[in-house]
Amino acid sequence: MSGVVDLPIFDAGRRSANYKIAKAQREELLISYQKAINGAFHERLRCIGWLSEEQRAQPSARHSSPKRLRDQSRLANRRYVGGVSSYLEVLDTERQRPYPPTSSFAQGAAGCIDFARTTLQRALGGGWQ
Repeated sequence: MSGVVDLPIFDAGRRSANYKIAKAQREELLISYQKAINGAFHERLRCIGWLSEEQRAQPSARHSSPKRLRDQSRLANRRYVGGVSSYLEVLDTERQRPYPPTSSFAQGAAGCIDFARTTLQRALGGGWQ
């Protein structure tokens, strides 16, 4: 039993052209993949920059004694209830207190980090499971 080999000797450069097309498509996909990864890392860096700015924008009162700030707030509230001062004083003392962990800053930071993580995962080929 002998095998039969059926290869064309001359294909007018079709195999060479197909190889060049496949190579160009591979390069195009590689560049697209690199752009996606760079975009994800850029988003992560932007998120970190945003968090740094927000942290600097936090009032300096967070370094003050929480007990002192709580006492000031309680006193301002008593003065308002007693009719000695306006509610503006209560609001002002509340504004000076540190933000609780459930503040908009913490929620924004968590959302930004989740978005950056998802973007990076998608860029690396991860799914939505």
